[in-house]
Amino acid sequence: QLRFTLSKEAHIPPFVIFSDATLWELAKMRPTTKDDLMNVKGIGSFKRDKYGDAFLQAIADFIKQE
Repeated sequence: QLRFTLSKEAHIPPFVIFSDATLWELAKMRPTTKDDLMNVKGIGSFKRDKYGDAFLQAIADFIKQE
């Protein structure tokens, strides 16, 4: 959902933000820091800096709901 929302706001296709494979890696690894994001395939420093905070917050919110 977050990827879709960000893509609509930026007027770009969702896969430009993160590929499906990267989303699966995020779901599997559940990173909690920006440094952890660098261990996720498909995330480099640019995407970490641009989208990292939003995705880390979404992951933290999901973990709290479990």
